[in-house]
Amino acid sequence: MRWKKDNVYAFTVAHLIAGLAFFPWFFSWTGVVLCVAGMYIFGVLGINLCYHRLLTHRGFSCPLWCEHTLAILGVCSAQYSPPHWVALHRRHHQFADQEKDPHSPLAGFFWAHMGWLLVIEDMETKSLIEQYAKDIVRNPLYAWIERRKKLEPARVSLPYVRYQSIADTFRIVHVAWQITLQHAIFN
Repeated sequence: MRWKKDNVYAFTVAHLIAGLAFFPWFFSWTGVVLCVAGMYIFGVLGINLCYHRLLTHRGFSCPLWCEHTLAILGVCSAQYSPPHWVALHRRHHQFADQEKDPHSPLAGFFWAHMGWLLVIEDMETKSLIEQYAKDIVRNPLYAWIERRKKLEPARVSLPYVRYQSIADTFRIVHVAWQITLQHAIFN
């Protein structure tokens, strides 16, 4: 098993930083408001509405400027580029709760929750996108984001501006994973 060292380091550092929330001098009501607003803006609009409903399932249509704005909000959640996220999710739907599901609960709770993000995939990102998200990568903005994915959280993402926003990003990620995991286990 080969580890994605950048993800392992990022998760470790992020959880250490998130632990600062237990110290009272890092608390502020402004942070609470920013957390709630950020969860809605980046999690609901960016990931749930754009990445999931709009891009993956094409459940509705909207003007291109609106789609791109929502996609940038999704990028700010640090959950991969739009083409990569869509490809993984479409593969998940094709092989739901089977061995080829990227985050199958058959491999255990930890794997389904976050383990799959910490190891190098059997299928390269490029071939995964070619197979499952050709339509998404044809869009010049999404192709540009995919080519510059190393910039994603560090330079493109807005949530990294303040500690509260960092904590908010990880709350979004944990809520999204928990919903996915509960769906996989109990449905």
